[in-house]
Amino acid sequence: MRIEPTREGKRFLLALLVVGFTSLNTGNNLMYLTFSMMAALFVISLVAGFLNLKSLQTALQVDEPIFAGQSKEILLSVKNRKWFTSYSIRFLLEGITREGLYIAKVPPGNVTRINQRVLFQKRGVYEMRYAIVQTSFPFIFFRFRQKAPLSAGTRGTTLRVVVYPRLLDIERVFGTAILTEEQRGRLLQTEGEEVHSLRQYRPGDHWRAIHWKSTAKRGDLMVKEFVVDEPERVTVVLDNSLCKEEEAFEKAVSLSASLLYEAVQRGYSVRLITSSKAFPFGSGMEHLWRMLDCLAVLRSPRPFEAVPPMEEREILFLVLPDEKTFLGHLIPRAERVFYASDI
Repeated sequence: MRIEPTREGKRFLLALLVVGFTSLNTGNNLMYLTFSMMAALFVISLVAGFLNLKSLQTALQVDEPIFAGQSKEILLSVKNRKWFTSYSIRFLLEGITREGLYIAKVPPGNVTRINQRVLFQKRGVYEMRYAIVQTSFPFIFFRFRQKAPLSAGTRGTTLRVVVYPRLLDIERVFGTAILTEEQRGRLLQTEGEEVHSLRQYRPGDHWRAIHWKSTAKRGDLMVKEFVVDEPERVTVVLDNSLCKEEEAFEKAVSLSASLLYEAVQRGYSVRLITSSKAFPFGSGMEHLWRMLDCLAVLRSPRPFEAVPPMEEREILFLVLPDEKTFLGHLIPRAERVFYASDI
């Protein structure tokens, strides 16, 4: 535990020394009595402040998902395992909130909870093993600090908070909608609801797809082909190779996350390609979270060694921090090219 005298505490210590020196010089009983009372307050302040922070168990829950630039509610739970109450405690959470969370008192054997909205400024992964617990109880003469193990809710694990890149309003930034509506192609297969046509049986076709009436008329096995919808595919390629300007790189990452988020929300099949990782096509929120997990910790490591081949039926978006890029050969193929300098 760390103990620091406050401004008031320094003045009190100075007064204590003056009164003690005066008592020795004068031999006045009243001065001795005053010195004794002040010394007793000094000792009580040290002991009470030390015991006030003992046996506190803390847990923190954060409302996920979290995007940079958005405020989220955090829930701090404090359990007092002592037989007496702890008063006036502040919990400092490094990287999450500067002011900390203040609790007036925690009764013995009880759990006290406090909610507060916190603004997360930067993307990344925040791992917290400890919270700094601070108090100046009872006389604000000293500031007591110690580390309290911090767990994630009732699971007892280290708190790990993933902050995704900042989401942009693409239509407001660029003055037009990039993805206007859900586009879907039409494929033929032997399972579905809407019958499109009949064809001859091929090895591997399921027997349930056989059209028995046409088979009896023609004398050959005929199977039904059904129309199924397939989401239009969207590929977002982010050039994170050796970007020198951090601000431009952060804008490019935010734009990539925004494109992915909007595409998934509209029902597209989406994939993300960076110099360090390439995701396959997928849809749904779980697929989106996996890609955003990658963008949350993405850095500018190395040039592209190879880019997965582009498919004919896909919409390609290129996100470039600046005009110097290793992906110039993809620009003619892209539906649209975004530069971070334009954001």
